[in-house]
Amino acid sequence: MLHGKYAYQVLYNGNNDAAGFPSNVRFLQVWLVENAKAYLITYTAELNQFKNNFSIAKKMVQSFKLK
Repeated sequence: MLHGKYAYQVLYNGNNDAAGFPSNVRFLQVWLVENAKAYLITYTAELNQFKNNFSIAKKMVQSFKLK
């Protein structure tokens, strides 16, 4: 849920080819469409570090409020 409404969520692994960034990463994306606007939140971390801050990222997503 995002802002008290049902939201979409996807968790996936990928490669980030940008210079200076780790190549094996995991993404959590949560999004909501409200009043013809899309709101997308992404948490990205190195694959082997993803779980370390996942609970913090989840709390941050749950705290998201629309104004």
